Amino acid sequence: GAGTSGCVVASRLSEANNTRVLVLEAGDEDVPNAVISVPGMYGQAFNTKLDWGFETIPQKQACKSLRWPRGKVLGGSSSINALIYTRGSPRDFDLWSQMGATGWNYSEILPFYKKLESSGARDPLKMRGNDGPLRTTMFRELEKSEDFVNAGLELGDCNGGQFEGFHFVEATMRNGARETASTAYIRPAVRERPNQLHVVVNAQVEKVVFEGKTAVGVTFIKNGIRSFVRARKEVILSAGAVSTPHLLMLSGIGDKRHLSSLNITTIADIPGVGANLQDHFLTFGHFIDVEAKVRSLYDFLLKYFQHGRQSETKSSRLHHFFNLVNPQFRSTAFNQAKNTKQELLSTFSIAPCLMTPHSSGSIRLKSSDPLEMPLIDPNYLSDPKDVELMVQAFGLVDKLANTTTFRKLNTKQQLKGKFYINGHIPCLVRMETMTSYHPCCTAKMGKDKMAVVDPRLRVYNVQGLRIADASIMPVITSANTQGPCYMIGEKAAHMIK
Repeated sequence: GAGTSGCVVASRLSEANNTRVLVLEAGDEDVPNAVISVPGMYGQAFNTKLDWGFETIPQKQACKSLRWPRGKVLGGSSSINALIYTRGSPRDFDLWSQMGATGWNYSEILPFYKKLESSGARDPLKMRGNDGPLRTTMFRELEKSEDFVNAGLELGDCNGGQFEGFHFVEATMRNGARETASTAYIRPAVRERPNQLHVVVNAQVEKVVFEGKTAVGVTFIKNGIRSFVRARKEVILSAGAVSTPHLLMLSGIGDKRHLSSLNITTIADIPGVGANLQDHFLTFGHFIDVEAKVRSLYDFLLKYFQHGRQSETKSSRLHHFFNLVNPQFRSTAFNQAKNTKQELLSTFSIAPCLMTPHSSGSIRLKSSDPLEMPLIDPNYLSDPKDVELMVQAFGLVDKLANTTTFRKLNTKQQLKGKFYINGHIPCLVRMETMTSYHPCCTAKMGKDKMAVVDPRLRVYNVQGLRIADASIMPVITSANTQGPCYMIGEKAAHMIK
């Protein structure tokens, strides 16, 4: 898989002399494609060929079933996500280490964050990387950004090197266009090392092939033809938190009872495969400008192109912020915008998001057919403590809305009359549950009976097979998971080399 972690692993491994790396990606090429490159078109890739189109099973304690977009394209979800880049709290990784992930505490993974980053940010504490492959930019200029931070400061929080507080969003962008794992890692590596790094797109892997207990290769389908490719060294799964456990179970690695029920021969009985599924979930609290004006996506893009390349440090409007230079992208973007009825209101949202959920779910096979989607059950809000915490979060939203800064914005809170009366916040939380698109932890790293990989990311009870993606997290990080996925790729490649 050529997703966020997989692109990093493949690129870094190809740096070693006399090493040949094959990347098999189920999706297509990522460029040229305006839906990917234009940050303002985030969301337009969902439910297209760039998206796996996963959907959860109906939830018992939250809103029915949810779509779970995951990138099916070079770059994986880094090509279709909201671009947000955060590392996570040092406490997250120290907890990993305490749970058996030896070598993964914050001080031990920090060098890999620095290695991948090209932040260009002011860094008096020398905590950031500035010459890595991945470019990030501060979204400091978006409408009302200053107001959000100023309102937060009224509540007594700050961002003086803290990991809790109010701060501007950092995004994976270079010169106003989206930066992905493909543009940062794969494409430069292919140009520099074409004889060592080979990428095959539209190639969907069916399963890992074993000889005894040793992984020797994979079978995949491309253009309707099934092929087998042998790995001289190792097979590395970077298919993501949904597809990695899916492939493991199809290959005979997982809970023996579950595999036997589908007549799949068990290679290794590991009950943790597909278990421990975690995700950040959120509930939107919308605010609307009283003098809101509706504008179309087409108008938004027109402004984008008219203003051309804008400074990444001095601009006041969203449509001024982004940059697009390729005319082919421009034409594609306009055509796609004309065919959508989406309208953009002058709105903003405060979306309380539970960073450390107590509820967890699972990934299970629906059948032994590799082309059939797995059963995804995030089990949202199954632990009552999660609802209690979200109610507390909406109390903070109310406090923020009542600051002097927010009252000056002349806005109204859209959901207040409907849900805030008579303590109906728990109802709002359950009815309006939404994924943050951060699934992880389904092949967790550790040393307990539910662990799937050891701290060097080797799958237990077999040889020649590793995993490097969000599925290996022991617990979810208290931040967007894109940054940790890049770090996992860097550390995995380092250990393998």
